[in-house]
Amino acid sequence: MERRYCIDNREIGARVKAARRRLGITQGQLAERIDLSENAVAKLENGFMAASLQTIVKLANELGVTMDYFLASEGAEDGESEELALALVRGLDRREMALVIKVISALRLNFSES
Repeated sequence: MERRYCIDNREIGARVKAARRRLGITQGQLAERIDLSENAVAKLENGFMAASLQTIVKLANELGVTMDYFLASEGAEDGESEELALALVRGLDRREMALVIKVISALRLNFSES
């Protein structure tokens, strides 16, 4: 499948925010790790500031995702869903992981009955 890349500041910002929250870190902590101001991270997450390529690389490294997570359009690659799913469950505690497993099991059962 052909990979499509796009620069959508709002989408990139939403993905930064989601990945940051999954790790349980604040905007200030992320800002310190990638050498930006907390205000710049807030603007980036809200789509009011474009991230440079250097910043996207730093974000990917710090947030444990690939650059494709920020730049590839939805469904661009067969493995993207798996990567996103793994990114979503990283950092969950045992109780949260148990809930995720129950939800996925219920969904699989529901789809297999359809």
